[in-house]
Order: sequence, then structure tokens, then C-alpha cells
Amino acid sequence: MIIARGDTISRVIYAVMHIMHNSDFTETKYWPIKGIKSGHGLSSTVRDCLWLGCNAYGHEKEPVIGRVGIRPGTQARERANKQFEQIEMVLDQSIFEGVFFEHELTKQNEFIWFKFTIN
Repeated sequence: MIIARGDTISRVIYAVMHIMHNSDFTETKYWPIKGIKSGHGLSSTVRDCLWLGCNAYGHEKEPVIGRVGIRPGTQARERANKQFEQIEMVLDQSIFEGVFFEHELTKQNEFIWFKFTIN
């Protein structure tokens, strides 16, 4: 079954937000004050939020594959590193509605990257 690229991106972003919002991360002091926002946020003035981006480069494959990146919208490096730790604990090896996440790499261009697979 081939899933349209836009549908894949929406499904993956929804899965990430659901997993994150239903985790213990929301109860920590590292949860971003402004929450999670879709997009890369590179030119945004919104601070202390998590920016979420998705690349569904394998939306036409079986299984569907791609990458999701999360960037902390904070200038404080220590806070960003703590957020990365929390995000990795929550998302790595998580699955929601058939979307499976696997930690790929951290801090390249200040993102934490996860590979996703949809079966």
C-alpha cells in the first residue's frame, strides 16, 4: 500500500506529538514552555519550544520509511541537551498506530534524528 507523502508526514507528526504529550517528559522541568510546533523554526522568534520536522523520503516504499527531526528552540545549550536526553528516552523504540521510531543520531545541526518505519 502506497501512502501519499503528505499523509505520511501528518501521520508521523501526529504520532510524535501523541507519544511526547503522553509521556513523563511533560512533567519535567525540561518540557518546553511553548510546547511542540511543526516546522524547522530556524527563522522563528518563538523560544523554549520543540520544532518538529519530517522527511518522508520513502513514502512510496514497503514499508514506508523516513526521518523525523526535533530541534529545541532554546538558546541555552545545557537545557537543550537535557531536552535531547528526554526526547531520546521517550521516542527511541516507541510505536504508535503502526509508526515505529528508532534513534538515529543526535545534535547534527542541533537536531535529534529518528528513523521511522510504517508497516
